[in-house]
Amino acid sequence: MKIKSRQRFNRHEKSNGIDLGLAVLSAIRQPGEHFTYDVMAAACGCARSAIYQIERNAMRKLANRLQFQKDPALREAVASIIGRDL
Repeated sequence: MKIKSRQRFNRHEKSNGIDLGLAVLSAIRQPGEHFTYDVMAAACGCARSAIYQIERNAMRKLANRLQFQKDPALREAVASIIGRDL
């Protein structure tokens, strides 16, 4: 049992580091500037795949919320980014 609670703590600790890294990048970003997964991962202290997964999950949440909206152009744009129809 102690191992599971320790793993849970490490997961939250890692999440806080990612949140902090993304906040710093957001603060220093110039208008129109984009960061690669490599740059974001280095700033957050995690793997590129973690950044990709966070982005993918956020896009899925946005897509699900847009299903109830009546803006087909916005839905098409999100669908092209996440790679599936809404």
